[in-house]
Amino acid sequence: MFYQLARAVNYLHSNGITHRDLKPENILLASDSDYPLVKITDFGMSKIVDVQTMMKTYCGTPSYVAPEIVRTGGHGAYTNLVDVWSLGVILYVSLTGHSPFKLKDSTISLPHQILKGMYNFPSRLFNHISRDAISLIKDMMTVNPMERKSIRQVMYHNWLLDRHIKFAVDKLISHNNENSPPTNAENNEVVQQPEPTDNSLMRGIQAFVPGQVIKRPRIE
Repeated sequence: MFYQLARAVNYLHSNGITHRDLKPENILLASDSDYPLVKITDFGMSKIVDVQTMMKTYCGTPSYVAPEIVRTGGHGAYTNLVDVWSLGVILYVSLTGHSPFKLKDSTISLPHQILKGMYNFPSRLFNHISRDAISLIKDMMTVNPMERKSIRQVMYHNWLLDRHIKFAVDKLISHNNENSPPTNAENNEVVQQPEPTDNSLMRGIQAFVPGQVIKRPRIE
């Protein structure tokens, strides 16, 4: 499931879109099967920007918001790397069922915990979690955005380099009539195409002028 999320965010970022409010509540499963198609929803906080544009609006859900947004209170600039931080929190929660931060009974405020990167990997939660998965969480939840991995780098992390998963996701998307950039099963590389092929997403994107806030989409 996480590979699908990362792939979706990679697609958004490659088209200049930052979601800015990624959290489990905004992730939909297309069916109740063991291997469902995953979709990201609620683009109310999203923004279309070009490569040079930095965003300044304070937005996001507190326990998933990136440090650079917390630090400036919406008065400083940040990039699409805020989505990568949120994905890191989502992965932590997905693997353990717990937030990386202490949300209750803590003398340290949540904003301070986020700013200082005050999270850890207790053995009671991570005994059966691979080192690669922990490494990926650390890469995504790096406090300094200049040192944080981009979503494209996340896609090439060891934990996600399983071509069987890639093949299964390609097949799942194809089965659900969703267009997706093809992958090269031989070397696990995404085959570059001159134009995006996800027509269902692009129809929604083309309706907006860069810089506008994207409204909530209708789920088809």
